Amino acid sequence: WQLAYKNNVTSFYFDTNTVKTVGSPDILNADLKMELSKIAIQELTDKYKDKYDTTNWNKIRYEITSTVYNQTSKTVVSRNHRFFDSSNNLVVAIDNEEKAIVSTDSTESKIYTAIFEWLYEN
Repeated sequence: WQLAYKNNVTSFYFDTNTVKTVGSPDILNADLKMELSKIAIQELTDKYKDKYDTTNWNKIRYEITSTVYNQTSKTVVSRNHRFFDSSNNLVVAIDNEEKAIVSTDSTESKIYTAIFEWLYEN
């Protein structure tokens, strides 16, 4: 795992074994790892409490998500959200797909800029 971006709330890493361009040099595929704060875990629990048994979700420490980022359209598609505890045990997997637009100075923009830079250098 390579650090992509860090701030005072969380850290984001990418799996160097999964980074590749897909169909175009402007489209990037990568697995992202995000450390989750207690606030993020509570928001996640609240969001899914009607669909999942969330009793052990307070043990969640990080998430790994498969992403595809299009640098031209500034869109990201994320899927296969997997949440792990501090011992790297899977707590829950949520297999939904989310698409979002990435704004220019957002955290997501900084993450993908760092991944593209790493890809070009390697």
